[in-house]
Amino acid sequence: AAHDSAEERLAWLMERESPASRLPDTEMTAEKRIPGCMSGLWLRGESSGGKVSFMGRSESALVQGVVCFLCELCSQVPPSDIPVITTALSTGLGLEGLLSTTRRRAIATTLSYFAAFAANVSRESQ
Repeated sequence: AAHDSAEERLAWLMERESPASRLPDTEMTAEKRIPGCMSGLWLRGESSGGKVSFMGRSESALVQGVVCFLCELCSQVPPSDIPVITTALSTGLGLEGLLSTTRRRAIATTLSYFAAFAANVSRESQ
């Protein structure tokens, strides 16, 4: 099967940065920077047509690849789907043994941001 080992999955994630989920340089502002991440991490969520979408950017190539992948998985879906997706992703990436504590924290922070953004969108639409 493709990407059987954690190392293969990690290499695949680092190579697959998507322009659609990459936050532009002009949006790497203090307001979008996520506190507590050692390598800079910026995230943006938006809501349109009953769906949420996300973009992200990191100074770390590894975190950038993972964040772009997470943004792709969590974009163009109803906000009510985000808790299920983020819960599955929080344990399902299979990279834990390869990532430092700070990089695992960046991923957890990204997923928490997605969940909080989706919850706010859901509340606002009621």
